[in-house]
Amino acid sequence: MRRIALLTLLLLTGCVTAPPSDTGSPPAVRPAPPAPTAEPAESGGPTPSASPSMAIPTEPVRKVTPPHVLSLDDFADRNDEHLLSVYPGMSRATVDRIMGDYRSGGWTNPYKRQIATAGGRTYEILFYLTRSPRAANRVSEGNMTPVIFENDRVTAIGRYPLKKLRRAVCEERGETACP
Repeated sequence: MRRIALLTLLLLTGCVTAPPSDTGSPPAVRPAPPAPTAEPAESGGPTPSASPSMAIPTEPVRKVTPPHVLSLDDFADRNDEHLLSVYPGMSRATVDRIMGDYRSGGWTNPYKRQIATAGGRTYEILFYLTRSPRAANRVSEGNMTPVIFENDRVTAIGRYPLKKLRRAVCEERGETACP
């Protein structure tokens, strides 16, 4: 009876050898099972797991949301933070990569685009939403940060350089009431 209890206990604990018997023969050893081999998947997808111990590690489960869609506040905060990485001399392609293709409802990057000519030079002005409008207020240029480009290179960032550019454009036209 003890032998059966001992065998059961050893089998439950995962021992692969049986206890020696009274017959004097050496203990029986069970061979280890062969290691499963992964076969390449024909469809190009992940290989199925051969056994639970060979499970393929996966990434943690993430909340499924459409890519690059943010709330208006998060969108404005993200733009404000990322504009800190933009500096004069940077290429337009790099600015586009930094700012990304994020959106919030009808807002996209950049929200607004203008062309200005002053002193025989052509400037492109891109506006990014960096401050959320208060409830029931419309979005104005005061909620946006302008990035000014000349020949696809950043020349200036912010409201003051834009004001100077607009004044130069106004003076070239011969207007007397320039901002």
